[in-house]
Amino acid sequence: MGKRKKNYFVKHFEQIFVLTVLVSVSIINYYIPYKLAFLNFYYLPILIASYYLGRNQTLSGAILCILWVVIYAYLSPESFFFEQTRSNLFYNIMAWGSFLILAGIILGNAQDNNKQFLKNQIALSKKLAIHLAVSSGLNSEMDFDTLFPLIIHRLTEAMKAERTSLFIIDEENQEMWTKVAEQIGEIRLPLGEGVCGRVAETGETINVKDAWELPYFSKEFDLKYNFRTKSMLCMPITNRAGKRIGIIQVINKLEGEYFNREDQELLQGLVAQVAIALENSFLMDELEVSFESSIRTLSATVDAKHPLTAGHSLRVTEYALMIAREINLDKEEQEIIKYSALLHDIGKIGIHDSVLLKDGPFSPEERAEMNTHPAKTETILEKFHFPARLKTVPFIAACHHEKVNGQGYPEGLKDEQLPLGSKILAVADVFDALTSPREYPKYDGEKKLGFNPMPLAKVVSILKKERGHQFDPNIVDAFLRILPNALELHRGTHFPEEYINKYTETL
Repeated sequence: MGKRKKNYFVKHFEQIFVLTVLVSVSIINYYIPYKLAFLNFYYLPILIASYYLGRNQTLSGAILCILWVVIYAYLSPESFFFEQTRSNLFYNIMAWGSFLILAGIILGNAQDNNKQFLKNQIALSKKLAIHLAVSSGLNSEMDFDTLFPLIIHRLTEAMKAERTSLFIIDEENQEMWTKVAEQIGEIRLPLGEGVCGRVAETGETINVKDAWELPYFSKEFDLKYNFRTKSMLCMPITNRAGKRIGIIQVINKLEGEYFNREDQELLQGLVAQVAIALENSFLMDELEVSFESSIRTLSATVDAKHPLTAGHSLRVTEYALMIAREINLDKEEQEIIKYSALLHDIGKIGIHDSVLLKDGPFSPEERAEMNTHPAKTETILEKFHFPARLKTVPFIAACHHEKVNGQGYPEGLKDEQLPLGSKILAVADVFDALTSPREYPKYDGEKKLGFNPMPLAKVVSILKKERGHQFDPNIVDAFLRILPNALELHRGTHFPEEYINKYTETL
């Protein structure tokens, strides 16, 4: 009970304080015979009221005080003067009352301004908090596939909307596109179609209470998916060069009937952050494409040194990525495997052409030199400036001839010492080598098998036999599960129809 009273007192302090002062002054007026000397005491509650209650309430309080004193003076004028006429008395009261009102108005205005300032500061703080919450996520995300849904989520939350759409402008095809739910997928629309198309074409901002009243609003989506678009705020996304790169559309405000001016100003600030995030993501994508293109060109150049190895690294990459996806590796691990596979044979540029291009079996010395190419691969790749997320590429690429039993080269590393990526490369590399023509013969143990592609049934038999010896058993099992897809990928090109058919007949 005591705590409840204390909370009530703190909450209503202003009113209680002003009331106490008014009662005190009233008591003074009642018990002091001559009131004129105590008129200035009324300044005290009025000044306090002006600070705590604002201008309007203060003005009302001042007028009530004046009426109170006027009534007192009328009923008991002798209490206010000695040897003074009634008219002089009321002139004094009027002068005093005017100053009282003036003081109340001045301080009331000051308090109102102070309250408005605090209100504006609170609103600004909330707006800054929203901007910070949105920017903290967007500025740190460069991957477009992750950034896209993040933008939608953050803006829906910040704008307190039921739904948000993000359209990207495709100038080359004169279209704009967006991603919706997985079951709907990607939607592409011509520029100029619908509300977003109009915004994309004109650059104007559209803010309406009911989108269905717009003549250019398409109801097709609403009718198809049982949705009702009401309030809508649609705004272009413009990059630093002034070029429109997308459109943001927020739909159905949850708190209120429509998006007001403050909402529009808030979205304008958020869209500026979205534009920066999208531009950074687009730039990163361009750099990634350029980087991968350079790596693929370098890889193809190494493979092209001999006609029989052309396309080898690319096929190994495809098989390795199929395995990686089959065992549910994440995107970052898949990216590491991709570049490791593309560059796993780059060390061959350090092998003499007389060995690398030799037609026929290697001598022991030539085999020893050829076996140095994984170590050369690591040496070369360590000089590359890989991004931090790809720092393991040199080591993984260098281990593609290691075996889980420790009998591989160049270091003779065993199972637990080998990264998962190199175990995947080992299977993919051997499969492609055995199913491709080579300038040196293939062997099954000590048995020489010839130079031509090995029958698929035999390749599968070798992979199974080497489970737990040369290869990681789990990787072999995963590869055999994706083998039909791998064969289909190169059916009629690397794998002739009859080559595949001979294998399928044995199943």
